[in-house]
Amino acid sequence: MRDTIIVSGCNNVNYKGINYTHTSTRNDTLKNISSCDSLIRLVNINVNQVIPITQNINLTGCNTPVIYQGNTYNTSTIVRDTLRSY
Repeated sequence: MRDTIIVSGCNNVNYKGINYTHTSTRNDTLKNISSCDSLIRLVNINVNQVIPITQNINLTGCNTPVIYQGNTYNTSTIVRDTLRSY
């Protein structure tokens, strides 16, 4: 019997205590009820590399408050935001 599972993650994947940083395929040999090595599982390990990107945006209000994502700013400030990639 052959079973296939897919394990996915960003930048690294930990599978059975081993940390994978690149996409890989592994075979697991599992013991059946009689302790025989008869069940093989194919494991597809998908590692998606996420590269951070910094983008600076200047918003000005000319004597009026600036509203960014529902927050009102009355003075100069630096706001850091994290966007999730899919």
